[in-house]
Amino acid sequence: MRKDLLSWLLLAVWIFFFRPNGIELALGFAVMIIVPLTMRVLLRHSNTSIRFYDQMLKKLNDWIICFSIAGLLALSLSEVWLALGFALIWVAATVVIALHGFSQLALKGFRDAEEVLIYIGCIYLAVGGGWFLLSIGKASSFLHYSQTIIDLTAVHFHYSAFVLPIVCGMLGRSLRRMGSSMKSFPLLATGIIAGPILVALGIELGPPVEPILVLVYIFFVFWFALITIAYGLSLKGFKRVGLILSSLILMTTMVLSYLYSAGLAWAPVRLTIPDMVRYHGMANAFGFALIALWTWNALAPKNLHSVPLVPVSSLRGAKYVQDKLLVNASVKQTDALIDSWETYTNKHFDSTKLAPLVAEFHEQTHLFTMEAEVQWHKPFKWVQKPIRLLTKKMKQLHIPTHHAAMDGMIYTVLDDMNGRPQSNVWIRRTKEGEPIFTAAYSSHIREGIRYNNIGLPLPGGIMTGVLMPKNDEHNGLLLLGDGGSGDAGVYLSFGSFTMRTPIEETLHLIQVNSTTLRANHRLKVLGLSFVTLDYTIIKN
Repeated sequence: MRKDLLSWLLLAVWIFFFRPNGIELALGFAVMIIVPLTMRVLLRHSNTSIRFYDQMLKKLNDWIICFSIAGLLALSLSEVWLALGFALIWVAATVVIALHGFSQLALKGFRDAEEVLIYIGCIYLAVGGGWFLLSIGKASSFLHYSQTIIDLTAVHFHYSAFVLPIVCGMLGRSLRRMGSSMKSFPLLATGIIAGPILVALGIELGPPVEPILVLVYIFFVFWFALITIAYGLSLKGFKRVGLILSSLILMTTMVLSYLYSAGLAWAPVRLTIPDMVRYHGMANAFGFALIALWTWNALAPKNLHSVPLVPVSSLRGAKYVQDKLLVNASVKQTDALIDSWETYTNKHFDSTKLAPLVAEFHEQTHLFTMEAEVQWHKPFKWVQKPIRLLTKKMKQLHIPTHHAAMDGMIYTVLDDMNGRPQSNVWIRRTKEGEPIFTAAYSSHIREGIRYNNIGLPLPGGIMTGVLMPKNDEHNGLLLLGDGGSGDAGVYLSFGSFTMRTPIEETLHLIQVNSTTLRANHRLKVLGLSFVTLDYTIIKN
């Protein structure tokens, strides 16, 4: 409360002494009131594992008043180089908020549209910080945009591009908590996220394209506003009034925006830029943004799906790939990749339904020999040579080009825990001794489900495949790392930073007869098949 009073007091003093114009007032209000209030909404509704960038956001929130004052000074000083110095301080704050959004998006991916909205909104703020810097630096002298357009772009990315996705994400959280259908929400989220880009393209291309793109954006904004009003009607008191009033203001300002862009294209200009700043800008700032943020701060819709902090192996490629593993780690030879599939039984997976040989492959791996037929898919087939040159040097992920008979040994690494059971490391080579990969097999449990947690050490980091076991329609085994099943996915870690990659991994293992298994191992990138390995696995 004291911080709020101080922020409003400083803003009032700044307005009284410096007499800012409309654009400066909008930016000053953003750095002093809107961004700090949005940060409070983010932190109040956070339900994520504490990570480095979350801690940075909390620290920033403690000292945000200092960054906001720097932003005001940047808007006030006539000496450009001094103003740029203070502007950089404000830009640093926007970057921290963007890193929070990026870190959560990188780890969680694009599963829940409402969360993607929130994280993209955070990322857009850093774009606003960049335009703020260009605005303070009078960038019209070296860009082909007018100073007014640069200033208004900075305003746009501090309001519409930042606040609107976040409050739309909060609406999505509330709808999900109510059990409402979310089938169309991803389309709405896509339109809200694309909106700032559409507006930017419209400004760049000008009439008659501009009003068309603005109209597309307005469609999604009206859609959001109408859903918000419908949700607001289910509430009581000031929460109902806040959501309905802010939505009506937003719809009104978007109509003004369209009248302006349409006037540029098809009629004498009836609304000027000063008119737009006065009516559209001020109403969005003091009406929609402020009222919506106050209301959502009170509603407190938390994320139902926390961002998982996936445990990763402590092994790193610089020391532990292939032969170096046996020198640098405390190991003992073992026979199996896992102890028993029985410990993986859950509502999605019944280990008793596995064919005997399917279960035995992971539980008594030393009894089996393997051969693989490898198929590289276009367009990755064209770059397999440079990829294999790199992987051969790393002695990791060195996937053969065609047929390969495989051999390997399994070791338990006694000092690789790091939030997981100890690892059984499978060192796999071709029969000729060429390294293929070193994989540390372990597991972790999330919400009652045990996942395979397989670490592949890389130079300076590690790739982790998190696979969810499922039964197929017969008695085979599916291991899914497709990003759509809880923690399942492929992650990349460097230092303390972990991100979910666009790689999808699936393994299907079936028993052919009393001595033979078939396995299909498929890797995809952004939905495109990268490489497929068809294994013939024979029990000795």
